[in-house]
Amino acid sequence: MTENVPEFTEIPGKEQISVTETVNLEPEPKTTDKLKGKFFWVNAGSLNVRENPEVNSYIVDRLTKGIKITVIQSTNYEDNIDGISSAWHQVENGYQKGWVFGGYLSSSEVQSYDSSSNSDFPSFPEENPDELKPGEKRYVRAASLRLRDEPNEYGTVIASIAGDEKLKIIDAKNEIETIGGTRSKWIYVNWDDQWEGWVFGGFVSKDKGQLVDNDDISKYFQIPIDNDRYVSSNFGTRVDPVTGKVGAFHSGVDLPAPVGTAIRAVSDGKVWKTITTAGGYGVLTILSHKNNVYTYYAHQNQRKIAEGDVVRSGDVIGEVGNTGKSTGPHLHFEVRKGPQQQALDPGAYLPK
Repeated sequence: MTENVPEFTEIPGKEQISVTETVNLEPEPKTTDKLKGKFFWVNAGSLNVRENPEVNSYIVDRLTKGIKITVIQSTNYEDNIDGISSAWHQVENGYQKGWVFGGYLSSSEVQSYDSSSNSDFPSFPEENPDELKPGEKRYVRAASLRLRDEPNEYGTVIASIAGDEKLKIIDAKNEIETIGGTRSKWIYVNWDDQWEGWVFGGFVSKDKGQLVDNDDISKYFQIPIDNDRYVSSNFGTRVDPVTGKVGAFHSGVDLPAPVGTAIRAVSDGKVWKTITTAGGYGVLTILSHKNNVYTYYAHQNQRKIAEGDVVRSGDVIGEVGNTGKSTGPHLHFEVRKGPQQQALDPGAYLPK
């Protein structure tokens, strides 16, 4: 867009007159289409696809080595990341669009990594737990690593950290554990100078490389019923299926299954309370676990245990029913923590 802007000029011996100068008010474009339609291949073990062309932007997807992408547009400026200068490219892979740093792309086809082969594609070496010391820095080696408020698998998840992000170790536990087949210790870290919390050291490394899918500590709860992991209603706000109220808070997840389906304890624990009401939870069993974690099993047809009983992970504690405030046979499952019984998202505790 251009606009004619009058400019007054002093001319000796003459009255002030007006001349017209054309001024360009359009901001300089920050993107270019010169590479539109060009193909590239991912040349990194894992490449973050971001919402905007900047390193701190939200991650919308992740591409593995050898993936072919198509450029939509590019920035007309370059960033310097890990000593590499390159432009950002908005790319398309299937239905997903987003921005990637061009320094990790190749104009020639790249061999993809086949985890089932004996490929020599670089991967993370197993860290020596004794080297996880305060002041050391490490990269996240999981596609998503959970930052927790306590150094154990029951700690509340504060944030999820994407792969290849750099962490600074502030403290470390002395005890060594084996989680997800990896022997390491819990470390207290700082991430991005904004977040601090505990992560398991088996999912960090000195160098970048191929990422594991996730931190397997998310799988320490087993599924309470066998229904192919189908969830009919998630944790959070929803439309109440009975009252129709919009924005009602759902404090757990609903797992539909036929009446009589076995309900199993998701972890070792003790029967804390058994409660039966005409409405609400109906036939409810509450188990207590270590670290002040509690699990709720509601709407049962009948329970199989009594208060004070000790249970092991996988023990049958009841049957799926339709009791209480329920619109059909299902298990309403909750995870709560602490003396205030704060409701947590069970999705962070159950295997996918």
